[in-house]
Amino acid sequence: MRKRNIAGLIPVVIIAVAVMFAGCIETTTKTTKIGDIIESPDEYVGKKVTVEGGVYSTTRDVSGWPNHFNIKDGTGEIGVYYDGDLPDIERCIAEDLNARSTGIVRTETRFSREIIYISGESWE
Repeated sequence: MRKRNIAGLIPVVIIAVAVMFAGCIETTTKTTKIGDIIESPDEYVGKKVTVEGGVYSTTRDVSGWPNHFNIKDGTGEIGVYYDGDLPDIERCIAEDLNARSTGIVRTETRFSREIIYISGESWE
């Protein structure tokens, strides 16, 4: 009889521990305001950030697949560049959907002007 009681407690203990630690696990990724990146790029260059907003333009690589998009969140806008293809990104534009992108903030000088952008690692 004692073995049945202990065996019945194991699922209860597992559930209790899971509930106890659930508050310690971050379930959502914190987003960074694009305006903060633009206003203080030195604080963000080389760091991983996640931005979220409306996608409003793309560019294509030589194969014709989109590999870059611009995203704006109401505080600013920034370019996000990927090494790979972004086949579904144009659907975000067509359907006026928001996208969330994570990557490393970078700067580059082009035509005597510093460009701030995100080197994308993932997007949804």
